[in-house]
Amino acid sequence: GRGALGGLIGKLDELDSSLASMEAYMSSSLNLVRPLLFDSNQISAENTRMEATWKSYDALSSAVGGLVHGLSIDSEARSVLGDPCSGLPGADDLDVGNTSLIASASRALGSALDNAGKGGGLAAVAEQVSALTALQARFCEDLKGYYVRQLDEISSSARSGLRPTGSYSLSLHVIRTAANRMTPLVEAVGAHRPDKAVEMRRAYAEAVRRGCEGWAEKEFGGTEAG
Repeated sequence: GRGALGGLIGKLDELDSSLASMEAYMSSSLNLVRPLLFDSNQISAENTRMEATWKSYDALSSAVGGLVHGLSIDSEARSVLGDPCSGLPGADDLDVGNTSLIASASRALGSALDNAGKGGGLAAVAEQVSALTALQARFCEDLKGYYVRQLDEISSSARSGLRPTGSYSLSLHVIRTAANRMTPLVEAVGAHRPDKAVEMRRAYAEAVRRGCEGWAEKEFGGTEAG
């Protein structure tokens, strides 16, 4: 019995020794693995941050791309905006076909400028806005010039062709008809530069005044009140 007990104690001692060795090994291994686990966690966290940053940049890129695309104007409209009077006949021959191109180009420009307002201070947007603003100014100035020239020509023509009787209404009819045909041009300008549209309306009033003066000169022989 005593020999068997001694053998069991010896086995237990061996087991304790093995467990102690295993614990020491695991402790040593853990010391080796712990830095690796820390590095792995750090890399995982950095990957998460990088993924979030990438998604943010991707969203920003899409937003900026959409804004810049919203500032673009198709080539046909840009051609009209750059030289709106090139395809216009005289006021007597203006029709919906002529003025609709002007109106459509004006709307395209207005839409692009509205989209530009959503771009804040982004450099890509600011550059486009500068170009659009210059295009807008030229478009309005060119149409205003056309309007004034046409009224001047029609007013002068009406004055030179006045008859001694009934000429007042004829003169006004000619000028008013021409102005009505050009109303879409005034509206296109007014959508961007109301002040220029006011100047165009004043030009119309001046044309009517000159027409009335021409009628008075013909009717009354240009005599002065005295």
